[in-house]
Amino acid sequence: MLRSWFYFGCLATVGVADFWYPERDLPKERFEDDITYAINTLKKRVKEHKKDFKQSYGIVVFADETTDKSFSDYTVPLWQEYAKRHKQGFFAQTESLVANMPWKWTITRTLMELLPAVKWKWTMVLTANTIPRGFDTHWSFLVKDHIRQKRYSNDDVDQKAVWSPNDCESDDDEYLDKGTCYGPFLDLQIWASKKKKLVINITKSWHVKRLKEYDEDDKFKKAYEDTRTHFYNNMMHHSRCQSQVGRSHSKFIPFWPIEIGISIADVREQIHDAIKNHPILANLSNKLFLEEEAKTTNLLEKENAKLRQQKGEL
Repeated sequence: MLRSWFYFGCLATVGVADFWYPERDLPKERFEDDITYAINTLKKRVKEHKKDFKQSYGIVVFADETTDKSFSDYTVPLWQEYAKRHKQGFFAQTESLVANMPWKWTITRTLMELLPAVKWKWTMVLTANTIPRGFDTHWSFLVKDHIRQKRYSNDDVDQKAVWSPNDCESDDDEYLDKGTCYGPFLDLQIWASKKKKLVINITKSWHVKRLKEYDEDDKFKKAYEDTRTHFYNNMMHHSRCQSQVGRSHSKFIPFWPIEIGISIADVREQIHDAIKNHPILANLSNKLFLEEEAKTTNLLEKENAKLRQQKGEL
């Protein structure tokens, strides 16, 4: 009886259950569903981008090139400019890495390759159906307000490695009674990438669960929640902050869901309107468009000149 009390007392005090016992009943990871050429391309890009991985903060944006291009052509460059504005690292992934699986598993597979390579202390992970509405504000306040904040007197903030907002319809304190929160919001996450070993173990554990059988429709989300039962003190989604992030009306990072009944065209239109109505993002987006158009025109002129030269030589 004494031994049992001491064991659970240690867990409650130290709060590092993931170091006390191995995670059980995990499938064997063989990476048989890796898209080899895409993984090799990612590894090459990670190696080439090392100069962008030395800052304290970094941003990773995910955009499915097969479905998101109509709006990611606007949003990804804006996030890149936001990273430049605040002297942060930046990386975007658009190519699918995992065969015969929903595209979101590319997120975990990318993080498995990227997080070991970066020197960022904190990494914000986003999907492309978001914009930096709070363009002039550094996102470090999210770390301070939601990760480093003590929820209770013996809350060990140093253990926290992954944060996702709670997916709630509002910041209403009566959300439990109303049933208007739905678990972790995984289109925005913050990783304490300075905790290398821990975050790598979490990404591996989350990713391998794609091979498990779940009854839920959203296997990606269920696998995250399942992973959290083991890394309980390291993963959290307790914060309700829809006024800041996660909804189309959010003041800092708005989000537009792609779901049943909402077409890609609808999402694109809503994002376009949000950018157009934002004085900084509208001007910046126009500037980026004109720069890209000039690059394209310049390339076409060079190609035409080359063709004319070849014809002359013939």
